[in-house]
Amino acid sequence: MDELDKLINDFKDKKVSHPNLSTLWIDYLMLRKQNTNKLITQGNTTLKLMESVPDVDMKDMLLLILFLKSQVSD
Repeated sequence: MDELDKLINDFKDKKVSHPNLSTLWIDYLMLRKQNTNKLITQGNTTLKLMESVPDVDMKDMLLLILFLKSQVSD
């Protein structure tokens, strides 16, 4: 994350000379950072659950994925 934060700060330094490009990049990088943090949290939660929940059958996972995809497209 340090490199991402550095990039964000570097683009902030360019806001006076290039306000449009720097704002676009800052917004994009902030979204990526939020998504990465969310992914890390979800991964850690899953790892904790794996300590107490049995493994899921592949057919059940496929059915769950298909069900969730059908709910999103409605």
